[in-house]
Amino acid sequence: MTYYLTLFDGKKKSFEDVKHVFNSLYHEDCIITDGDGNTRTREEMKQTHAKKLAMASKCTLLLFRVITFDTIEIKYRIVNDEEDKVVYQLLTTNGDNRVVKRGLWWKIVGERCDCL
Repeated sequence: MTYYLTLFDGKKKSFEDVKHVFNSLYHEDCIITDGDGNTRTREEMKQTHAKKLAMASKCTLLLFRVITFDTIEIKYRIVNDEEDKVVYQLLTTNGDNRVVKRGLWWKIVGERCDCL
């Protein structure tokens, strides 16, 4: 996961440039749930990541902690021309260390958010 975040280095990229890392990291049946309980598919996440790569987004890792053998806590800041926010995630992995479930919360930098 930390390597994948380094690919968001502030330079414009095509999703094809990072597709192999994404596919290794996220299980085909991965489910993403945000703080409001909305769920998205892996394909929807791919589209979001492709957009952020095309916008030359930069990620800065703020926290990476293994909670249990299959749960990782991660927090990072993502900045581009349209957004500047801190993202908090709880990732659940399977036996192959691929992400199968992702809980997602965020806050806009400078705004108050009780979800973090």
